[in-house]
Amino acid sequence: MPRTPQQNSDVPENGNPELRWLEKADAPRGEDFEVFEDDVSAGPEQGALFSADELFLPAQPGTYRKPVAAIHAIPVRRDVTLKLSARKLMDALALAVQLDLRARGREAAQTLVRKIREDRATPLFEIRTHRLAELAGLSTTNKERIHETLAELVGFRFIWNVLNEDGKAQFEAIAPFIIRRDKGVGSQAGVTRFAFEPDILLWFLEPTMWASLNWTVMAGLGREAGAGHEAAFGLYQNVWRYIGTYAKLTPVFDLATWIDLILGPSRFVIVGAKGEKQPREYGEFKRTYLTPAMALLNAHPALTHTIRVEEFKSGRKIARLRFHFNEKRQQAFELPLGWPEDTVKRLAELGFSEKDMATLSQLYAYPQVTEALKRLPTSEARMRARGEIVQSRNAFFRAILRNVSNEQAQTEEADQKALEEARRLQEQTEVQQRTEALQSRFAAHQRNLLANGLRDLPEDDRSRLIQAHLKARPQDKAMYKEGETRAAWLILFQQWIASARQDLFQQWLPAPHDREFQAWLVWQLAMQPDIAARG
Repeated sequence: MPRTPQQNSDVPENGNPELRWLEKADAPRGEDFEVFEDDVSAGPEQGALFSADELFLPAQPGTYRKPVAAIHAIPVRRDVTLKLSARKLMDALALAVQLDLRARGREAAQTLVRKIREDRATPLFEIRTHRLAELAGLSTTNKERIHETLAELVGFRFIWNVLNEDGKAQFEAIAPFIIRRDKGVGSQAGVTRFAFEPDILLWFLEPTMWASLNWTVMAGLGREAGAGHEAAFGLYQNVWRYIGTYAKLTPVFDLATWIDLILGPSRFVIVGAKGEKQPREYGEFKRTYLTPAMALLNAHPALTHTIRVEEFKSGRKIARLRFHFNEKRQQAFELPLGWPEDTVKRLAELGFSEKDMATLSQLYAYPQVTEALKRLPTSEARMRARGEIVQSRNAFFRAILRNVSNEQAQTEEADQKALEEARRLQEQTEVQQRTEALQSRFAAHQRNLLANGLRDLPEDDRSRLIQAHLKARPQDKAMYKEGETRAAWLILFQQWIASARQDLFQQWLPAPHDREFQAWLVWQLAMQPDIAARG
């Protein structure tokens, strides 16, 4: 049986993938590598999309950042099916670079970004093929198949769509993902080298395009045969990028676009002579791919939300889809089974919630957690002796835990790096808390406008509108109480009225700052300059 990577003992998010950067001049073609390269001279040059000084690297355990452009990528060729293994390897290549940059630090990352932008070149990255397969969640025994799949990806063109949160295209380009793949032979057997198309690599480093994806989920999807598993991978990547939106729903895309995003080119979408796309056999697609994929994701223990699909008709046919997120009523995780009460208590004293502990159990083996707890007092004493202040023991412990998972010894240098990492984690936590507080105020602002709009309606009109909502979404009745405008019900009411009665939604929330968080934030900053400090 092919061996698959162990999720608890070898977690890619927190381990340096042992990547090497090579200048192409320092990596000449020779007998040690079989080189497969694309002609990058064809095609228009793309302009830079962001400032090199804006690069921020992912640091939260359990997630990796995937840019919107990479999620919304559809192969140009309709006659070739992109295998699931190829899609996983695409993610693994990007993940390897992101993890390596995080390990090297901000200055090295900025240097790489500036070099790519100024020289229009990308480094040749080198990694052990075995490690690449682990990152992709693929079998590590068939390395030849890894090299063959990468060769197929060289020069394979995609339509890359950069989308806003509302689903509107912000930028579109046609470009390959990777432009070179070297297969090690002889003394270099077991080594893989690869190079990205420069602008695509920049997109993977673009801070505003990152979406949080759980690597444990991604690596696990598709390990079993079946159309549902294949579709679940694409569905997760393309839907979960919208989990952070206020309304907890995706944009409304036409059916052909959703099918392409979930499956890639397939028999369920045909392209006309002028390039127009037409979906076909939606019933079979839904029965064979979409419904099983949703069932897999909704049952996944590592996901805190379920999803449901909303269908929009044009005449008698389904023409468009949108997906809604619903938070699971019960905790997605329970306290790790088998962990002693003393360990749970010590983690709780460090500020870990039950959900946080369950996440740790998904990412780290129990011996790694106990080793980090053992190291913590010694490291803290060492910092105090040097006059350093550990502002967040939680963040400091998480940094030590990553050192343990990377098999780093407990040295003064490792402790200092852990302290610096803890400070970065704490800063990110504080920024996130401020952002969530501001989002909560924005949500309250919207609810107040909706409540006022409802109150100003004639009683009969108000009653008919509420009944129309509850008839369309009977599951929302549990949150409604006649004569009251509860916050929980208003949230559900807002989700419904935004699509079902756009005329009233626009009337009651007339200004951009009433409908969009970023516009509201700018409006608040103009009115109250101290909002950021008070957030």
